[in-house]
Amino acid sequence: MMPVLLKVPLSVLNSHTDSAFIYTLEPVAAEIQNIGISLSTPNAMPAWIRIALGLYWIGVSILLIRMIMGLRTIMSMYRRGERTKIDHGRWLIYSSHAHLPFSFFNWIFLSKQHGLSEAELKEILDHESAHISALHSVDVLIVELACIFLWPSPVIYFYRKSLRRVHEYLADAVVLRRATVRDYGELLISQVSNGMQLALANHFFQAQLKNRIIMMTRLKSQRTALGKYALLFPVLLLVFALFAFRKSDTLRDPSKTVLTMMSDSVPDQVYKVVDEMPRFPGCEDSGLTGDELHNCSMQKMLEHVYMYIKYPKEARDQKISGRVIVQFIVRKDGTISRAQVVRSIGFGTDDAVLQVIMAMPKWRPGFHKGKAVDVEFTLPVSFELDGHTSKDRTELNEGNTDQVIVRAIAPTENDIYKEVEEMPRFPGCEDAGLSDAELDNCSQRKLLEFIYTNLKYPTAAKTEGITGTSVVQFTIRKDGSLTDIKVVRSLAYGTDEAIVEVMSTMPKWRPAYHQGKAVDFQFTLPVSFKLSDDDKTATNSDSEVFKVVEEMPRFPRCEDSGLDKESLIQCSHNKLSEFVQKHMKYPNEARKAGAEGKGVIQFIVRADGQLTDGKVVRSIGYGTDQVMMDIFKAMQEMPVKWRPGYQGGKVVDVQFTLPLKFALPK
Repeated sequence: MMPVLLKVPLSVLNSHTDSAFIYTLEPVAAEIQNIGISLSTPNAMPAWIRIALGLYWIGVSILLIRMIMGLRTIMSMYRRGERTKIDHGRWLIYSSHAHLPFSFFNWIFLSKQHGLSEAELKEILDHESAHISALHSVDVLIVELACIFLWPSPVIYFYRKSLRRVHEYLADAVVLRRATVRDYGELLISQVSNGMQLALANHFFQAQLKNRIIMMTRLKSQRTALGKYALLFPVLLLVFALFAFRKSDTLRDPSKTVLTMMSDSVPDQVYKVVDEMPRFPGCEDSGLTGDELHNCSMQKMLEHVYMYIKYPKEARDQKISGRVIVQFIVRKDGTISRAQVVRSIGFGTDDAVLQVIMAMPKWRPGFHKGKAVDVEFTLPVSFELDGHTSKDRTELNEGNTDQVIVRAIAPTENDIYKEVEEMPRFPGCEDAGLSDAELDNCSQRKLLEFIYTNLKYPTAAKTEGITGTSVVQFTIRKDGSLTDIKVVRSLAYGTDEAIVEVMSTMPKWRPAYHQGKAVDFQFTLPVSFKLSDDDKTATNSDSEVFKVVEEMPRFPRCEDSGLDKESLIQCSHNKLSEFVQKHMKYPNEARKAGAEGKGVIQFIVRADGQLTDGKVVRSIGYGTDQVMMDIFKAMQEMPVKWRPGYQGGKVVDVQFTLPLKFALPK
């Protein structure tokens, strides 16, 4: 006969002190609690963006092909033309077909059919040589590449046209140092319709004829005119100063700050008033109706918030108190999303409230015209410091039963804590050189071993066939000793005395620590009594499926590594984590809805290593259940089976619990 430990609902525990959590031991042997898979997945790209990107790249491809074809045409003309070296590495290429004169880097292309006089040819060569000297071909290539990749923008085409016009103005200016405006103008007019033009070249006739002639006849500005433009500089500097500086937001009122936890879009209408408001779970099977059912739901939500709310150290140190108002949406499937603080007092209180809201279980959704709908919910949370009695901690807001005011009272130095930064640990592992997580696991195993060894099934309970779960509470003092041992849920028939006797013989624990100091901590321990057929084994299940055994099942691939027992367990955990990460996918539905949280699956590891009876026992919806079941099926299909659990030297069926965390990028 052997009693074992089992997690029990917190509703059986009714002790209220000045902190916010009750710690219930969940034996590490019974379930893996530290495998959290956080997926950083990119948000899904809207369809219209994918279409726009597709069109953009099609345009880029077409223009790039056009540019390559233009370059090939120029190279073909160079290879087939008659080349004559002019000077300084410049070449004159005569081609057989008609086209306007143009240049490309050090090459000047001229049609054999040009029909120009020697003076006109000289002017054209001077013009194209000016393009070559100024490296205008480089400018043309750069602007053409810009047009390819910025083709949706009309501005780039205006820029290209303006750049080429300026190129022609500069080349014209070089020619006009020797030629007259009249003769050169007549030459331009004669070239108006004289053959093709290539996009990548600097053509003799490129810009609008009228503009080029106007520019040639315009008088140069006097140097004194530059002073007029210089007067604009102080004005521009003043304008820059006016717009460059703005009021600092460092002194912004924190109560005006809105902290948003998620920014996902809301695809459906979100109601504020519906025929039937959403309800926090826990009262649906109570037989209550109307206002009584509603008030019960509000009270359950209040208990949840009170249980998990933390008074931030920063706020407590700064003596910050006040009301935080949070809004969130209760979705059609009961999940919580888009939690955001709409009234803030800062100093960590926003995060404290948001963490509580996002940890809520699924609600019963709101209904409007007979259909489940998304409903916006508002919850005020009041933070108050010392000086209030316990009845002031939580209360329903009589003015609006859809809202709950929660007062989180900061604990004093002499309080008995229920939540701390470092949990107390059963002794026996402190000198093992383990990490914090490994220490916690080791401590829980040592506690189980102590209870297995010392707790006896009372004769009266065995004779009467008494089975069930008792719950014991005790205080672990700052020096590690145990006091105030009491059974808060009893099976009677000597089980209370048996539990208290074992608790009284426990060695000193490593105490709990909070803010760097050892503190008194209230510990809650469920103990389940179950008689087997031969009256020698106590399990915590109604069947032959164990939840706690001497050797828990292990994920395969570590058994032949030659590791010791502790290292084997850690290796198994690591291999399981790697397997889950490999097969876990974030559902698109969950990503779009901003759904996050922890899902939990349970399955049975049979005595032969097979996995059966997989089921989701905690869901966050939006397709995550299917993802978790797919992971379970993938484990079932593995060619290598699990190492089964062992109890009393025999292989047994063991229930295994696997929590999986879904988290979007922040």
